[in-house]
Amino acid sequence: MIQTIREKIQQRRLQILVHSYIYYQLNGSIIEDSTWDRWAKELVELTESYPDEAK
Repeated sequence: MIQTIREKIQQRRLQILVHSYIYYQLNGSIIEDSTWDRWAKELVELTESYPDEAK
């Protein structure tokens, strides 16, 4: 399946939200910190490159 930019931005937002909750509220982790960092960096790049789709 090919994702649109808007779908990819939404996916990254939700992944970061869920994993941040697990990490900060439940004191757990199911992904590596490097994965979270990569997702966050990708989200910043996508929102800067596609500001209209990020709205």
